Amino acid sequence: MPKVKVGNEVVISLDAYSDVELNGTLEKINPVSTTTNGIVSYEVLISFQDVADVELFYGLSANISIIVAKAENVLYVPIQSVYKENGKSYVDVLKTAQTGKANKGAQDQSIEKIEVTKGINDYVNIEIKSGISQGDIIVTSKVTQ
Repeated sequence: MPKVKVGNEVVISLDAYSDVELNGTLEKINPVSTTTNGIVSYEVLISFQDVADVELFYGLSANISIIVAKAENVLYVPIQSVYKENGKSYVDVLKTAQTGKANKGAQDQSIEKIEVTKGINDYVNIEIKSGISQGDIIVTSKVTQ
């Protein structure tokens, strides 16, 4: 709840209209919570931006997603590929280099630890603001022999 603010975008799906997704804006948050069966909840008021051809009835069940952060057209990696050491964040990147061996086309591969700057995450993927580029091959686990 600390990240939820008046003005946040909201995506609404109604159980009665499973194929319809509505957009809205969070208008009001009641600061007094209620607890039912150990679940804490807050009453909110949402204004719909588009109701299209949907007839709304009082008491319809709805699932609400409140968007507290948003990033578009960003570089992201699986969250488990980012790790911390000494207060800094890193990913392991697979580096490939051509060798000068007689066997043409041979390549040496190594893993390089790269410091990255993280952005927002959705608990599955995490935004990478700097440190790596699109096309880099991220190593999520090391193979031992």
